[in-house]
Amino acid sequence: MKNSAVYAVEVKKFFNRLKRSGPKPTLHEYDDPLKQLIYAVLSEDNSPTRAKTAMTRLLANTIDYNDLRVSTATELASIIESDIFNAVERTSVLIEVLGSIYARENSVALNKSKTKNRRDARAYLEGLSGMTPYVLSGTMLWAFDEHAIPLDEQMLAVLKKEGLVDPDATMAEAQGFLRRHISAGDAKLFTALLKRHTAQKAPRTPVSTSETKSRKKASRP
Repeated sequence: MKNSAVYAVEVKKFFNRLKRSGPKPTLHEYDDPLKQLIYAVLSEDNSPTRAKTAMTRLLANTIDYNDLRVSTATELASIIESDIFNAVERTSVLIEVLGSIYARENSVALNKSKTKNRRDARAYLEGLSGMTPYVLSGTMLWAFDEHAIPLDEQMLAVLKKEGLVDPDATMAEAQGFLRRHISAGDAKLFTALLKRHTAQKAPRTPVSTSETKSRKKASRP
């Protein structure tokens, strides 16, 4: 990424400012990789609070994970449309990812992947249909403790608007830049603070279809 050294200084200042901006966020999402994956799908371009509410509603109104898989996007979206604005898009992605897991395992479960090393787990998740860079990085960070900085389109837009990455940086470039300048020990705190900050700054508007299609295939920065 162009001018990385200059932006690295600004990111450090930004991180320190966020740490002073409010109560420390909970540095825990979900240990179970499947539950974390579902949450990551719902939280892409949505606030953590809204995504967790949506996830609670989905699980309370379906029998099990397989019931999520065989439901239609419209059915699931009707449950959570009051919580997240892009409910049909998010539930469509969720059904696609769960369907890909089922095609591999003949069940909707990721328990076996928890015992694999991080490289194997990442390769498995990366190969799932519907996987995005944000969902992949979020699942690896929170469920597998990998050094990763999940970014969605809203987070990237806020980083660019506040002069923390190059205006022309791609998602992969921004993720790679942050990963180099935010330590593994700080990755969860930085991610949680950035996500909270984005929820306060980003407009509650849908991501365009072209943007959605452009990030269908996840790749490691």
